[in-house]
Amino acid sequence: MTPHSATVHEYKRPFGNQERKGLLLQLEREDRAESWGEIAPLENFSDESYEQAKAELLEELPHLLHEQWHPQYLSPSVHFGIESAILDLTLPTTSTPIAVNALLAGTPDDMRAQGRNLTGYEAVKIKVGHLNLEESIDLVEELLTLIPDEMKVRVDANQSWTFEEGMTFARSFAPDTFEYLEEPFKTFEDYIAFPFPIALDETVRLAPSTSYLSLPHLRALIIKPTLMGGCTKLVPLLREAKQKDIDFILSSSYESELGIGLLAKVASRLQLPQVPMGLDTYRLFKDRLFEETIRCNEGKLIFPQKWNLRAGCVIAHECI
Repeated sequence: MTPHSATVHEYKRPFGNQERKGLLLQLEREDRAESWGEIAPLENFSDESYEQAKAELLEELPHLLHEQWHPQYLSPSVHFGIESAILDLTLPTTSTPIAVNALLAGTPDDMRAQGRNLTGYEAVKIKVGHLNLEESIDLVEELLTLIPDEMKVRVDANQSWTFEEGMTFARSFAPDTFEYLEEPFKTFEDYIAFPFPIALDETVRLAPSTSYLSLPHLRALIIKPTLMGGCTKLVPLLREAKQKDIDFILSSSYESELGIGLLAKVASRLQLPQVPMGLDTYRLFKDRLFEETIRCNEGKLIFPQKWNLRAGCVIAHECI
């Protein structure tokens, strides 16, 4: 079941006014069965740079053909990508449909337009960290008139509020309006006194679990495998979260369509409960890397069972 060959493809694609770069690892067995992984550290968020991740991957490449890779020494994005490819080759699983939250992001006008087209989703995430407090309250009040009553509402502040601003925002709405407020504060002490449901994203990566898992109003952890590592690195934290009935919400780091499919497989391998995940970011890319793409139906992503690369550049190849 070991790979017979390993190929690394490099891609670059427009992402807003910037460029998103990534590496695709393609493993193939002697019987022609193949698997994929994606390594795409996110600039300004990942601990490792793109060049560091590339160097790590290329160094590991010959070891993959002899089952001698070194997960304990790898940065999160490389661990996630290599592990994904190896698991799919040795213990293959299909990408089953997965529920996602709709994402309202961008300018207020962008978010209004997005809010008018919400159908079939169980939950929606509204990103307000780029707005001031008054703009956030006014816009969310307006968006709530567009969002179906049965849809859960998540608000992501990206650590942009002071404690007083967080309290003002939460008290501007009925107590049961939001499923949770994600990362409202930069200062950890503010979470201790905050009496409203919260979810943690950046804090999960920067603080020890013994500190934040004891927060009384913690409802969910936002988990980004590209920034944290693959399944084997996530299992200990998942066990702790389950003991406290805290949701594990997988979230993308602007990976490709294939990467989103790999994240869906992480949810399946970890047997996560069927709650809407933060994987609705593939729409932000206008071009396509693969002949196939993701479909969204009734708030669930549906994945192709095979990927055929249409854009990319081979930068390394090893075979037995």
